[in-house]
Amino acid sequence: MPVAPVVLVAVFLTPLSVAGTAIALPAIARDLGSDQLGLQWAVNGFNFAFAVFTIAAGVFADRFGYRLTFVIGLVVVLASSTVSGLAPTLLVLDVGRFLGGVGSAGIIAGGSAAMSHAYPSGPARARTFALFGTTVGIGLALGPSIMGGLVAGVGWRGVYAVLGLAALVVLVVSAALPRAHPQREPHQTAMDFTLLRNRRFLAFCLVPLAPAVGYVTILTYLPVATAAMFGMTAADAGTFMLPMTIPVFVGPLLAAHLVRRVRWIRPETIIYASLAALIIGDLGMLLLSPGVALAWLIMPLALVGFGYGFPMGLIDGEAISSVPVRSSGTAVGVLNFLRTGSAAIAVGGYGMVMAALISYSLPPATAARVAAGGVGHADVYAAAFRTTLIAMALVVAVLCLIIVWLHRTAAAGRRAE
Repeated sequence: MPVAPVVLVAVFLTPLSVAGTAIALPAIARDLGSDQLGLQWAVNGFNFAFAVFTIAAGVFADRFGYRLTFVIGLVVVLASSTVSGLAPTLLVLDVGRFLGGVGSAGIIAGGSAAMSHAYPSGPARARTFALFGTTVGIGLALGPSIMGGLVAGVGWRGVYAVLGLAALVVLVVSAALPRAHPQREPHQTAMDFTLLRNRRFLAFCLVPLAPAVGYVTILTYLPVATAAMFGMTAADAGTFMLPMTIPVFVGPLLAAHLVRRVRWIRPETIIYASLAALIIGDLGMLLLSPGVALAWLIMPLALVGFGYGFPMGLIDGEAISSVPVRSSGTAVGVLNFLRTGSAAIAVGGYGMVMAALISYSLPPATAARVAAGGVGHADVYAAAFRTTLIAMALVVAVLCLIIVWLHRTAAAGRRAE
C-alpha cells in the first residue's frame, strides 16, 4: 500500500485536533467549568506535549522503526480522543489533550521519516513532501471552520469521537504499510548529535522560525486586531483573512513545481523568496489602522500567506535529505520541535508585547479589555500593533541573514571536499 496517502490522512488530524479544542472551548466551559487555567491547558497542553515529545519520537523512530512509531502514535491519539470525549472534568480533559500531543508527535515523526524512506529522491519525493505541506496548511487554514461545524452538529464530545474514529480507520489501514526500519551503524548512540553540526540541516530547521514570528502570530491575533480597530466580527475577520490563508493551499505545490521545472530555481531560492515575502508583508501590514480602507491590506496579507505556505513541505523534504537515512526520524523530531516550539513562543511573546504596549496608554482594566479586542481605543491598539509589526519584521530579517549564512558556508564546505 502507498505510504503517502495513509500518512497524510493521519497528519491532517493534528491541526484538526488543535482547532477542534480551541473552537469548542465555550461549549467545554459550559459543561466542565470556566476555570481559565484549565481551559488554556486544554489547548496548550497539546502544543506543549507535541513540542517536547517530537524529538523523543524521532529518536524512537530511528531506533525501533518508522512504522512502529507511526502506529504507536495512532494508538495514543485514539486513547487521547477517548479520554477527551468522556472527560468528566477539565483536569481529565487536559490529560487527554496532553496525550493527544504525545501521539501526534509519534505520527509526524514516524510518518515523515517513512515517507522519506519510501520516496528517497526525484519528482515523487518532491510531490509527496509538497502534499505534506499542503495537508498541514489546509488543516491549519480550514481546521476552525471544519471543527466549528462539527461542534455545532455533534457537540464538543462528538468532535473527539470523530477524531478517534478517523484515527482508528488509519490505524487499521496502517497494518498494510511496508516495514521501514533504519539501518543503524555499530555503536550508534540514541541521539545523533552530529546533526547539529550539519549547517545545511540547521539552515532548513531555522526556516520555520521566521513564519512562526511573521505569520502564525498574525493568523492568531488578526481577528483580535480587526475587532479592536474596526469592531469586526469573527466571521467577517475570517473572510478578511482569506488572502493570507489561500496561499497556504497552493504555495507548497507551486514551489515543488517550480523547483522541478525551472532549472535555476533551487530550494534555497524558494526559501529566500518566502522570507522576503514575510518581511515585506509584515511591513505592509502597517497599513492596518483606523481610517485606512481594508482593500489596501490584500497584497500584504497575500505576501504573508505565501511567505508561510511557499516553503512548507519543501523544508521537511530538504531537511531530511540533508542527513543520513539512519537519522531521518531524529531530523524530523528536531525540525518539528523548532517549528512548534517557536510558534508557541512567538504567539505568547506577541500577546505579552501587545498587552505591555497598550498598558502604557490605558488604565489596567481598560488595557486588558482592549488587548482582548475590545472597542473604544482603536488608535491605541493600532499604535501598539505597528510597533510590534516592526519588531517582527526585524526578527524575520535577522533569521533570514542567519539562514543565508548557513546555506553559503555549507555550500562552501561541500565544494572544498
